[in-house]
Amino acid sequence: MSQPHPTYRRCPQCGSTIPYQAVQCAGCGTVLHYATPTRQPNYFWSDLAKGLGCAALIAVIGVTFVLIVGGVALRNYQTGNQQGARRAARARALNLLQVGMSEKQVRDTVGEPDSTQVFQGRGFTQTYWYYETDRNHWQVVFEFGRVTSINAY
Repeated sequence: MSQPHPTYRRCPQCGSTIPYQAVQCAGCGTVLHYATPTRQPNYFWSDLAKGLGCAALIAVIGVTFVLIVGGVALRNYQTGNQQGARRAARARALNLLQVGMSEKQVRDTVGEPDSTQVFQGRGFTQTYWYYETDRNHWQVVFEFGRVTSINAY
């Protein structure tokens, strides 16, 4: 606790009692060089506000980080599930393929291939369509526009 504020003091030259706020001694005329002590300001609330401001800023940054990371993870999880569902549907469609189907029928059943290769020989052309699923890679071979073999590996 702080001390009560005194109202009188003694002159350092003559020792007479003078008001605390006096600048010059009334008895001897000595100029009092020391300043009257002022009350120290109470920094409790401003320090608390600064501390809370820093803590609040850290909390906001932390929450933002968690929301961003959580959102990205959730989006990746959902995207992964969507891709997994598409690949599972593709695997079911690939099981429906039969030798002799046309390129259009395969495209309508399974969709566009992930990649293709074309080999040209004497008098014939072989086209390889490649599909990826969760468990297998599929190769569909065409000659003269018709499926000649279906391979899963």
